[in-house]
Amino acid sequence: MRWCQCTGCPACSVTSGRHGILYPADSTGTLKCPGCQAIATEKRNARPNSAARGYDGEYQRNKPIIIAQGRSGRPCHICGKQFTAANKITAEHITPLRSGGTSELSNLAPAHAWCNSGWNRGRRR
Repeated sequence: MRWCQCTGCPACSVTSGRHGILYPADSTGTLKCPGCQAIATEKRNARPNSAARGYDGEYQRNKPIIIAQGRSGRPCHICGKQFTAANKITAEHITPLRSGGTSELSNLAPAHAWCNSGWNRGRRR
């Protein structure tokens, strides 16, 4: 048996703190009770696929070219630093799709995955 480690459990209607439900440890394979794990899985799977987010075939064709440019010496579009072998490289839209940008090569630039992530969006530029 294991105590649930999640906080603010919508499955159990607890809004703050750990709710302390005891559940079989091997039922979810995580530190969350089955109700919390089901909600977390639903949230994760709710994100639209890349095509639905606007990353069409043109982007998929151009992405490897942009990544190769980053590996061959072109710096990160966001922070300006060079890439190392340990860095994951993504293709960043210079003019975002939501602002009318396209997925043409001229509108894509290499960027560190960390720089380009949604979590870090508030701190970049």
